Amino acid sequence: MTTSKEVINTYLDLYEDFEAPRIYLKWCLITGVAALLGRRCKLSLGEFITVYPNLFVLLIGPAGVRKSSAVNTIKKLLVGTSVRLGPTDTAGQRHGLMAALQGSHTARIRAEIENDMLMPAMFEEKDALRPANDMFLIAPELGRILSTSSREMADFLVDLWDGENIVYQTKGGITRLYEPLLSLLGATTPSSFATLIPENAAGHGILSRMLFVHADKNYKDVPLIENTMNAKWLEKYKAFQGRLYEIDSMRTEFMLEQPAVDFYKKHYNYIPDLIDPRLGAYLHRRPIMLLKVSMALAALRLTFRINKEDISLAHDLLKEIEPLMYRALEYFGKNKTLFGKMAMIEFLRKLGPEGAVTRSELLSVAAKDLSIREANEAIDNLIASGELTVLGDKYILSVAKNELIV
Repeated sequence: MTTSKEVINTYLDLYEDFEAPRIYLKWCLITGVAALLGRRCKLSLGEFITVYPNLFVLLIGPAGVRKSSAVNTIKKLLVGTSVRLGPTDTAGQRHGLMAALQGSHTARIRAEIENDMLMPAMFEEKDALRPANDMFLIAPELGRILSTSSREMADFLVDLWDGENIVYQTKGGITRLYEPLLSLLGATTPSSFATLIPENAAGHGILSRMLFVHADKNYKDVPLIENTMNAKWLEKYKAFQGRLYEIDSMRTEFMLEQPAVDFYKKHYNYIPDLIDPRLGAYLHRRPIMLLKVSMALAALRLTFRINKEDISLAHDLLKEIEPLMYRALEYFGKNKTLFGKMAMIEFLRKLGPEGAVTRSELLSVAAKDLSIREANEAIDNLIASGELTVLGDKYILSVAKNELIV
C-alpha cells in the first residue's frame, strides 16, 4: 500500500522545478487535504472529545521566498472539489466572512489552465455535498484578511477553528452561525505579521491554533518553469488531482489503529523545542494538532484508518517546523511581564502534574525578567486568572479547562 510519505513525495516531485521551499509545499498539501475532509469527517476520542481535521497554517518568510507560489499550487489542484473557498479580502472585518459562512457568498476558482474544461454542473454537484458553513480560507497575503491589530477578527477566527456555534449581535440584529468550521492557509512576513495580531497576542488563542512554517530561502533558482508544458507532467498532475477528488468523497469517521494509539499515548506529553515562551500555549494543543495532521495523512492514502506510520510522520512533520515557529514572532514587542509569567508556568509544567513549589521558588524563576514587586503581581494575576492554584503555602498549575472538543 502507498504510504502517506510516498504521496507527499509524489507531490514534491510534481513541483520539482518550482522555487518554493519544500517545507511550504508539504504543509500546503496537508492543509488542503484537511480542508477537503472538513466537518464531514471526524475522529472521536471517547464520548465527549471530537477532533475535526481543519488546520490554520501560516507560511512565514521574507519577501521573495515564493510563499504565494506555494499556496497557489494547492489552490489550483482543488479546482473541481467541493471545497468552499472564502472571500480573499475581508479588510480585517468579520462581516464578509460571516456572510460567506451563511452561504450568501460563493467563492470558486476557475483555473486558467487545463482545469477550465470543468463544467458548472460539476461545481453544482460538488456544492451539494458540503454545507456552506464549512470553508477554506486561502490568503496568500494575510493582511487582506487581518487588518492592523484586528483583535475582533482574531477572536472570530479562534471560534471558527473550534467549530462551535456563534451568535453575533449587530445593530441590525442577531446573526447565528451553526457549527461553522474554517481551515486557513495564509502567508506573510514576520514584520507584517507583527502588525496584524494584537500586541498582547502571546496570550491570545489564535497563536496556539496556528502552525507557523518558516523558510528563509528558495528551494532552488528556476529561471523558466518548463515542465508544466509537457504531456507527461500534465498526466501526473491530473493523476494527483484525481487522488484529491477521491479524498473529497470521503465522508466517514476516522479511527486509530492500536499501534497508532500506543504511539499517541507515548508522545502525548512530548515537549517540542519552541524556544519562544510566547508559544507556550501551543503545548496544550499539540496533541490535537498531531491527530489533525494524522487524519490528513491517512486520507492521502485514501483510508480512514490512521496507522502508526501516519501518526509518526505527523509527529516528525511537527518536529520539523516547531524549532523555527518563533520566527513568526520576532518583530513583536517583548512584554517582560508576559515572559516572567511564561517562565513560571513552564517551570511548573516541567515538574509534572504533581509539581508544587513555594512562592519564593516562583519569584526566583521570574527574577531574570521581573523585579520582586512585578513578580509578585504576576503570581497574583496568574491566581486570579485561574492558571495557578494555591494549596497551603504551595502553588501548582490549575487543572486546565478541557479544550479538546474542537
